[in-house]
Amino acid sequence: MREGRVIIVDGDRAGREALINYFKFAGLDAFGVADPSEAGEWLAQGDVDLVVLPADMADDARRRFDGPEYLLLTRDPQRRPVPMRQLVERAESLIRERKLARREPLRLGDLLVDEVEGTVSNAGAMLKLGRIEIKLLALFMSLPEKMLSREHILRRLWPANVRVEVRTVDVHVGRLRRALQLLKAAHLIQTVSRSGYRFSAIT
Repeated sequence: MREGRVIIVDGDRAGREALINYFKFAGLDAFGVADPSEAGEWLAQGDVDLVVLPADMADDARRRFDGPEYLLLTRDPQRRPVPMRQLVERAESLIRERKLARREPLRLGDLLVDEVEGTVSNAGAMLKLGRIEIKLLALFMSLPEKMLSREHILRRLWPANVRVEVRTVDVHVGRLRRALQLLKAAHLIQTVSRSGYRFSAIT
């Protein structure tokens, strides 16, 4: 499952290739073109989440295509370039916001999760979860009855370029369980010995 498709539009081939490689390293599906017109087929199909391009190309791109998010690069010799890491973080944030805006709330029985609002409710009671915990619960609910290893959860919740210890998953699962306990739903998260976790309504 791809985390997001990104088009890099840049007439500077070396700069374009550097951006493509960095975005791919972060786990995004990235490819590049020299001009907005070359991205027409992908953009027309609505198969692109984000377009990264110099600010002076933005007006032309937006006139041609209305749909994806745009991340503009400012090339001002008087200003320090934005670090690649910050650029990727901003891209991931825009893609995440785009996907959340189109996603329906997840439901399992009386349990309802709204990723956009960051809330979970059960039988009329509601609470707000932390950023990682809401993503973790949404992952569990999207794959009910499936055993998810800690490594799998790590790959789904954190970018590939971020170093996170496997046991960090246990910390966030613990926080999620404590939150769900307030909604009398902590039992839905089951520990699979030496393997990982499973979200199950079967006790």
